[in-house]
Amino acid sequence: MDDRQVGEGDLPPADLIKRIANYYLKHIDRLTLFLVDPELPIDNNAVERKFQCHATLRLASLFAGSIEGAHRWATLLGVVRTAQKNNLHTQAYLTWLFERRDTHRKCFGMTARELTPAVFVEAGCPGRLKQVASLAA
Repeated sequence: MDDRQVGEGDLPPADLIKRIANYYLKHIDRLTLFLVDPELPIDNNAVERKFQCHATLRLASLFAGSIEGAHRWATLLGVVRTAQKNNLHTQAYLTWLFERRDTHRKCFGMTARELTPAVFVEAGCPGRLKQVASLAA
C-alpha cells in the first residue's frame, strides 16, 4: 500500500477533487488488480444486476395490498424463481401447474409433491428452454 497523497499546498483541505484523488491514490493497488490477474473481471456488473433485481422485487412487494396478498405474491414468486433456477420455460411450467392446482388429487391423482419442476420434466412436458426453442423451429 502506498502512502501517496495529494500535497497540502496543492488544493484546499475540503476540496472534493483532493478527497477523490487521495482515495484513488490510497486504493490504487486494489483498483488496478484486474490488470495483473486476468481472471478478475474489470467490473462487477453481473453482481450489481442481481442486487438490482432484488431491490426492484422488494419495491414491488410494497404494493401487495394486504398481508394475504403479500403472502400469495411471495409464494408465486418462489414458484417462478424455482422454475427459472431449473432452467424451465416459466410460462409452460405455470400453465401445467395451474391446470393441476386444486384438482391435482381429484382429477389427476397427484400429490402436491408431484407438482414440482422435476416431475414436470419427467412427464415429458416441453419445459426446458432448449426443448421449447427446438419445438418452435
